[in-house]
Amino acid sequence: MRTGNLLNPFPEELNRRIATRMTDIHFAPTQNEVHNLRSARGVVVNTGANTVIDAMRDAISSQWGDDLPTEFGLATLHRFELLQRPDKFRDVLELLRDASEKGPIVYFAGAPERERIARHGLHYLFDDQRFIMKEKRRYLEFIPLLARAKFVVTDSGGLQEECAYLGLPCAIHRTHTERRQGLEGNVLLTGMRTDRLIHFLENYAEFRRRSTLHEFHPSEIIADTLVRLGYS
Repeated sequence: MRTGNLLNPFPEELNRRIATRMTDIHFAPTQNEVHNLRSARGVVVNTGANTVIDAMRDAISSQWGDDLPTEFGLATLHRFELLQRPDKFRDVLELLRDASEKGPIVYFAGAPERERIARHGLHYLFDDQRFIMKEKRRYLEFIPLLARAKFVVTDSGGLQEECAYLGLPCAIHRTHTERRQGLEGNVLLTGMRTDRLIHFLENYAEFRRRSTLHEFHPSEIIADTLVRLGYS
């Protein structure tokens, strides 16, 4: 995966370029990543999707109790590029708070996000009915909640992929993304622009697409390839 910008995301973009030079077998989730690896040494295999899709199928069937509203939007915002800019962080939280007047939004926040919220005095934006802050959940517990959400606002590249496979409306609040999954479909890259985020929040239903969760089985392709190449 590539953005073409070494600093965005940092250090992931740099790490991936270094790893490419050390790798004998590349398992690429789409033709776009195959193209990025056109000059790479070793074997390049198109698996059709990221292996996260296999994990998602297992996780969604898990049963967990929760105290969330019946219907809700879901938000996760945690990247350094956003948290280091108090004005941008405050802007997006205020937009989510305003949007929650039309329906609850649950913000899953880890320790760094909570520390920034406390440091900048932003607790007043949250309540227990509309804009709700919850602790981050473990993966197996989080994915069933993600599948229930009406829409997602996030700066997570991983969530971009998961929402793409679910066909779930998703706004990626970043300037760049190294992933192509969902773009020009259910995923909107905001470029950190508030007007694009507002457009998404007001029209998220238009971004919904059909789920492809059961169409791809990349782990099987990887296992079969390794056996064929003598790694069994």
